[in-house]
Amino acid sequence: MPKRAGRVLKAAEFKANALAVMRRVRDTREGVTVTSHGRPLVSIMPLRDDAEPTGYGCMRDTYELLVSETTAFPPRKP
Repeated sequence: MPKRAGRVLKAAEFKANALAVMRRVRDTREGVTVTSHGRPLVSIMPLRDDAEPTGYGCMRDTYELLVSETTAFPPRKP
């Protein structure tokens, strides 16, 4: 069984307050699990912010190389 989101609501309660529940998820960043007859039906999770980089290239321009040219690599031995 998958892990449930933070808050658990019955389907009827979600149906009556759907827009308010979705706004609360957005504002608090806490997910909600909707249940039907005591079993998880769906999970509502907040979308990630576009400011949060993920995937390929997400670390681009986040480093600084702190090595001098004379000590960077020792000379190779023949």
